[in-house]
Amino acid sequence: MERAPAGLDARPADLLRPRHGHRGCRRDLAVLFGESFGVGTIVNIIGCGVCIDAMLALDWVPQLHSLPGGIAMLLAGLELLALGTWMYMRSALGAGPRDALMIALARKTGRSAGVCRVCVDILVTISGFLLGGQFGIGTVISALGLGSLINLNFSLLHFRPAEVHQENIAETLRYLRS
Repeated sequence: MERAPAGLDARPADLLRPRHGHRGCRRDLAVLFGESFGVGTIVNIIGCGVCIDAMLALDWVPQLHSLPGGIAMLLAGLELLALGTWMYMRSALGAGPRDALMIALARKTGRSAGVCRVCVDILVTISGFLLGGQFGIGTVISALGLGSLINLNFSLLHFRPAEVHQENIAETLRYLRS
């Protein structure tokens, strides 16, 4: 994995990106905790990668070469990700792998979704590091920052994802047939 130009390195999940099946592992853990697999799950798994690849190929994201600029862009991106997580999870059409695990842990432990997200991201970071992934200050900021921003945004928007039933594929099909 290449080092980011601003010296920020990878997001926690990117440490596992060269390895196959990392999303499936988180999805399997979430299913074991009772989370469903919905249309939103499929869109998240496929759509996120396609959109990110397209934005990078079209050069829509500028590469910053200074650490302060890189950190500012990282924080702005994490805030957009927290708001995007709220928007798609609010639709209740199924959560993506990390978010489903975050919700499952929040339901089982009674902790906030953000705290559970930090725990998931830290575990992914450690796993990726042990498998040979590169990490740096950006990885640490991402692992700790996204969960914190999820807590802040979800609190301000009065959203409790552990209380929302995420629709599974069978429920979506029944709805479409009626």
